[in-house]
Amino acid sequence: METDSCYFTSITSGQPIIPRHDILCFYDNLGNLKWSKIYGDSLEYINDYSMCQDSAKNFTMGAGYYSSITNKNGMCLGRVSNIGDTLWFKSYSPDTSKNYFGAWVLKTKDKGYLLPSSVSDTIDGNIYALKTDSLGSIHWQYELIGSKYDQAYDAGETMNNEYLIVGWTRSFGNGNLNFRDAIVVCIDSAGNYKWKKTFGASNVNETMYRIIASPDGNFIISGVKYSLTAQYDNASIWKIDSLGNLKWQKYYYSLSNLNIFYGIQELPNGQILAVGSDSDTSTQFDQGWIVLLDSLGNILKERRFTLGNDHCIFNDVKQTKDGGL
Repeated sequence: METDSCYFTSITSGQPIIPRHDILCFYDNLGNLKWSKIYGDSLEYINDYSMCQDSAKNFTMGAGYYSSITNKNGMCLGRVSNIGDTLWFKSYSPDTSKNYFGAWVLKTKDKGYLLPSSVSDTIDGNIYALKTDSLGSIHWQYELIGSKYDQAYDAGETMNNEYLIVGWTRSFGNGNLNFRDAIVVCIDSAGNYKWKKTFGASNVNETMYRIIASPDGNFIISGVKYSLTAQYDNASIWKIDSLGNLKWQKYYYSLSNLNIFYGIQELPNGQILAVGSDSDTSTQFDQGWIVLLDSLGNILKERRFTLGNDHCIFNDVKQTKDGGL
């Protein structure tokens, strides 16, 4: 995130598995690390996906959480100042007998937060969302009951303050024990179910990872299509309206046919930036992949990045004030 020509990133530390901490890093405009601060204790695992800033220039970060005391997964939100001081931290496991698998956090128009997730017992899981106010206090919860395992990753807010939750499903559409459909679930501002729509064909896996609102009232979604029989991953982009009607969908093939889109952003000129990974067939390492698309999803430019003998995967993208990324 860019602030006054400087940059903040929020990351999760690596091994060991417990603890994993949340780390806020501050860089100057040349990419030099000026300071970093670590959050969490030795009994916690904080898996940080999201960071957003409020009008007071404080940061809110979240959303995956695990406690070795309860041996359960949950969700979390933490707010820190722009110099890294902790303002508050909250973890969420409303039903302590179940696991919650948090992902991206949506900052809502009422200054609260929506945490899309799945909630599961030892067998199956359901798409789940938790809504908080600006201080992290719970407003309401929503759960879509399915017959098999379903997962939510991200959410967007419509112009009439409804929420579109995206992920994958084995319970609905063509989903079953072997294959997943992509799914969009709409709930209103009070957490009541409105509708759901699935996207996908028989005998393939499709997943929606991120959703962003477009200025025209539509939504752009990034994800992946996977075929077990053909053994390929194809990055995917969907554009839908606020009622879930498909405007267009594109699949993106590469030399490796093992590629995924995670992060996505629409530029002021209507072009679309998508980032993720594309496998290098010679080394078997993932390459960071940046693709510039036109407003209909056609590729204009693309570039891949490597990190030596290691995997490189881009999870999010933002355009900076100088036109960079």
